[in-house]
Amino acid sequence: MAATALINVHHLSTLANCTEDSDEPGVAQQKYAKHLLDALVALEYAAGKSRWAYSMRLLLVRLHRLLGSSGLAMQNFTMANLKSIQFDTLSHHILDRASTFSLASVGDLTLVNECVESSQIYGIHGNEVSEQLVKAFQYERYSQIAEFVLLEEKVDNSLQRDLTKLEHFRMKNIHEGLTPESVEVELVELRFVWGRVHHDNRDFETLSNMLPRGSPSLDELTSVGGKKLSESWFRTMLQLWILVLHQTSEQLWTEEEQVTVRPKLLTFSDEALQELTPAERLLVKYGRALIAWLEPHHTPIKHSVMTSAVSTLATAKEKYAASTANGTANPSASAASSANTPSSGKSKSGANRKPNGLSNGTEGTAASSGEGGLGVKVGDMKVFTGMLTLHEPMEVPPMPKDMGEAVKEPPQDISTILDELQSLFDETIAKPSALPWEHLHVAQIAHEVIFLTHLLTARFALAGGKKKTHPTFKPLRAKSISLLDHVAKVITKLGQDANFSAETRQSWIQDRRASGVLHELTDSDIAQVGRKYVESKKSMLEQLGKGLTKAQQSIAKTAAGVPAGSTQ
Repeated sequence: MAATALINVHHLSTLANCTEDSDEPGVAQQKYAKHLLDALVALEYAAGKSRWAYSMRLLLVRLHRLLGSSGLAMQNFTMANLKSIQFDTLSHHILDRASTFSLASVGDLTLVNECVESSQIYGIHGNEVSEQLVKAFQYERYSQIAEFVLLEEKVDNSLQRDLTKLEHFRMKNIHEGLTPESVEVELVELRFVWGRVHHDNRDFETLSNMLPRGSPSLDELTSVGGKKLSESWFRTMLQLWILVLHQTSEQLWTEEEQVTVRPKLLTFSDEALQELTPAERLLVKYGRALIAWLEPHHTPIKHSVMTSAVSTLATAKEKYAASTANGTANPSASAASSANTPSSGKSKSGANRKPNGLSNGTEGTAASSGEGGLGVKVGDMKVFTGMLTLHEPMEVPPMPKDMGEAVKEPPQDISTILDELQSLFDETIAKPSALPWEHLHVAQIAHEVIFLTHLLTARFALAGGKKKTHPTFKPLRAKSISLLDHVAKVITKLGQDANFSAETRQSWIQDRRASGVLHELTDSDIAQVGRKYVESKKSMLEQLGKGLTKAQQSIAKTAAGVPAGSTQ
């Protein structure tokens, strides 16, 4: 009750804009969050005294995320001890916008692994439902069959399942980078997800809502971003990444897709964009502008590669047909086969592949060859066409008519969006009413924007020829790295300033006593919670700062398919 009341008081003070402009940003932000910090201390103390603190743990998860102490949020989530299907209904408390708190950039895969573990229930549940259906038929309990089928449908097409997948994708691939092969795999998986009709199984009633009628719910008041993630939010972010991966891949839109799929993916409604935070809107705006500028450059290259691949395959098939008709092996086909397959178990791929995993001669389109390579089998030989995903039958689709002209210089609005993002970050840092999650959120979005820049320009940066026809992106890359450098320095400084000294301890106790709610707690109880909170927040900021600094040096290699930290 006390914690809920304090959270509501914080909400009301936000509406009243109770901040003092004379205070330094850090001091003003501490004063702004004082009621949330009071609620945090009360809940931590109560949860430590209660064996069954299920709902308190989940509320603590949400408060720690708002206040930037994601390590303690993860600790409380683990202590909530979710079981089975609860991962589908309740994991949103820790995994909504999980990328905001990800430290994968410094090798901390806690949240990445949590996404994997939370998703295991879907495979297990499918097997369990199948067994129950068999038993229902076996024991003639036919009335249960429809219920089991509906349950299986709702879990298999769970919105939370795909929200988790999207956050896992964003965290994992910014950390590991995307190889040409993984681009193709991820594109197929995200397009499959996009075609689903989802069921929202999330439970928003677990937190007891004892707030006045007409006020926002406790769930809304403690949500990162100010509201729960909707399917509209999910589809908007998913659209962006499908477009990015499609442009990065070797795929072309088929004639049918140019009429049915592509227009839908390119359409972002204003209503859907309002579901995003300001930083997320800038991410989508930037991605769309970059895609529109680079599509006329990417598509002709991919079209040329596919045309060559289809021609190579057709020639190989003709030669094989001729050799079969004559009853003899085709010398030229045999030579082609031996040139593209490893001898004595050793791969020959190093002779025609660049270190970044992009093939020579295909100008940025991946070609697997050698041991474990992909190719199209013609008779008893494997033909490597210069593509990873060439299947039969294959026709080269025409290029989209509404693609626009190829412009060498980047449009001014792309550079302007980077300026807007930096301004948003600086304003958030200086804003008296900003909570710590906002600092982390804008910083992580800046990292994602820079990742998009390098991912979508890697084909041109690493291609061997025709550079005069390529877009000019070096100034854009330089500006994006400058933005990341600025964000990294500010976040690192915030972490360095977060210390629980003797002076801070005394101030913390006095501030918490001022609420009049925590009178039953000793100074030691209050200080213990304060120390844990400040240390967790400090660790989050310092580690993120290190990760962003590291990304400056490695993100160009990461986007090109070389793992972060590689010395290649």
